[in-house]
Amino acid sequence: MDLISLAGGLSLDIGGRPTRSSTIESVMGVLELDVGERRDVEIRISSLTGHIRSVPPDFVILRTNDGYLLRAGERGSSLWINSVQGDVVVKRH
Repeated sequence: MDLISLAGGLSLDIGGRPTRSSTIESVMGVLELDVGERRDVEIRISSLTGHIRSVPPDFVILRTNDGYLLRAGERGSSLWINSVQGDVVVKRH
């Protein structure tokens, strides 16, 4: 799945997606990601104008040279996000 530009925010369920890589170019507004019961998720955000408001307790948030890495478990499903102009919320159902 590849998404280019989304205004008004985005709510996305990535918990049931098969293990593979997806890309979102740009989100303007709150980005809400539901990872379901997956324990193998990696989310990379290159540019964030806003805050990471919440993540499940088993997630690690790292500030990297090229943005942010939010990760749970071993590398599994990867979501690459180029730009978020808003806040990020990661949740489980």
